[in-house]
This record gives sequence, C-alpha cells and structure tokens, in this order.
Amino acid sequence: LKKDKKTVIFVSHDMAAVREYCDNAVLIDKSEIIFKGTAQEASKEYTKLFLPHIYKAQRDEERAKKHKAAQKGSDDLGKWGAGGVDMSKAVSGKSVYETSDHTVSISYTVTADDGFEDEIIPGITIKDERGQPICGTNSDILQPQQKIRIGKDRNSLVFTWEIPNIFNQGKYTVDPAVLSGTTTDTLQWWDEAVSFRVINEFSAPYPVSPHIKLRTDA
Repeated sequence: LKKDKKTVIFVSHDMAAVREYCDNAVLIDKSEIIFKGTAQEASKEYTKLFLPHIYKAQRDEERAKKHKAAQKGSDDLGKWGAGGVDMSKAVSGKSVYETSDHTVSISYTVTADDGFEDEIIPGITIKDERGQPICGTNSDILQPQQKIRIGKDRNSLVFTWEIPNIFNQGKYTVDPAVLSGTTTDTLQWWDEAVSFRVINEFSAPYPVSPHIKLRTDA
C-alpha cells in the first residue's frame, strides 16, 4: 500500500512494528493526543510513559553507545556499560541447532573487578538476522526472590541459559548483559557476543516458530 502511495493508518501497542512500518506517529493517552513526531520519537515517548523501567535501560544503552563511539581501542569487543564487572567466554552449546534440538544453550562468565561487590542481574537478548530482538530475559524476571551477589568470596560466576528452540530458520546473535541489582544501571552489555544458526523445516513467516501440534476431531 505504501509503495502505491496509499496512506495507511496503523494502530498498535507494538512499538517495534510502529518503528518498522510507520513514518510518523501520534501517541494517544486517555483520548488525547499527547505527542506527535517520527515513529522513533513516538516509540521513545510511549516507552517512557508506559514502561519506565525499559525506558531507563534504553536511555542508559544510548548514553553508553555514545560514550563508546567516543572511545578508541578499549571498546573494540563490543562491550559497554558503567563498569564493575566483565563478561567473557560466551558460548553456544552448538553452532547449529536442528528441529530435533528442543533447547538452545547459551553460557557466559561474569567476573567482578577488584574491589567491586554488588547484587547483579544477568540477562540475555536474542536477535534475528535483521538485528530485531526476538526474545530475552534476566534473573530478576525468572527468579525475583533469588538475589545474586558477586565480589568478595564469589569473584566469578558462570550463567547458563536454556531457551526452548522456537526459532525460525536463520542466524541469531546473543547480547549478554549484567545490570546492578541495587541501581539497575547497566554494568556491562556485550553486543553480539555469540551467534548460532537454526535449521527448521517447519519455519513460519512469524518472529518465532514454536512446535505446534494439530489435532482434528470428527
């Protein structure tokens, strides 16, 4: 429709879709237009209004990336953040996963800098070939009651994530991250630390392809 010079009005709470398909956007709250601008700007305002914790994380990420762009040499590995810990040894259980593989395994090591001690929230984000986030999680989502502390007696920890293999065929990259459990600041984010490929004969034209079973009853 856009190629045919048609005007499309797209209404959604999916900010990824808004950014991908829209040129301009308006943000409506309680029947009032509270923001007009580009799709990217409207997406930020939406996140700020309805998802303040995600907005803070995104803002920290943008600030860190700007800082990274100003640096030379030390950030060549794609790592950025406030510091205090360092991630290493990011690996995937297999380089290629097939339909018979029910889970994808990702692991990495977090080591505290000398003198650093804090509660941490490790996490991961998995992105497709276009760089779009497909899924992600962290320890605070999975185990909110379990606090993870690093430093002093436990200077290094290994985290292993078992993710159901619901991915379409293609290549995926993993961004590990570690947040502070006390301030939620991003201590370190590792862009595309590891990748894996999926071969899926049942791939569907959607972001994910879970193992769906069909039953027909007479």
